[in-house]
Amino acid sequence: MASKTAEVVAKGGLLGGILVEGSSGSAAATQANLKSWISSTSSPNTWLLDSVDPQAKMEDYFDVSRDAWIIIDLKTMKLVQVKMVAPNESVQDLMKLLNQ
Repeated sequence: MASKTAEVVAKGGLLGGILVEGSSGSAAATQANLKSWISSTSSPNTWLLDSVDPQAKMEDYFDVSRDAWIIIDLKTMKLVQVKMVAPNESVQDLMKLLNQ
């Protein structure tokens, strides 16, 4: 996924992720976890922390399980696709949409 970031951005897309879990599955991710994740993966993508109470967690808000890929049209801010697929397949789907 990371290797496709420049190509996606050049076509007007944006890749991003939401870090949900911290050091354990039951702990919410912290700013320190997020900084560590970004530096350890050398990720060129945009990363965010998940919502905290009283807002719903992203998994609940989008009604998906972990590792969902959500394609949002940034011009209309509407959901285009919500998929449960591998990262590379999700990026391929995004590239198809950007090439239309």
